[in-house]
Amino acid sequence: MRKYAKSLWERYENHAIYDTPSPRKKPKPIPTESEVTTLNYSDALRASVANRTRLTR
Repeated sequence: MRKYAKSLWERYENHAIYDTPSPRKKPKPIPTESEVTTLNYSDALRASVANRTRLTR
């Protein structure tokens, strides 16, 4: 068990030796249109208007 912190060089060396990418890694599947989350611009606008009116009252 170590009683001291690893030096930056030691971390770099371990990463270079042991963290090699796996050749068997599967590519991620492309999500369908229904699974893609989008930014709802109108909700942000409504929230900002509500915040402004609430703060002025």
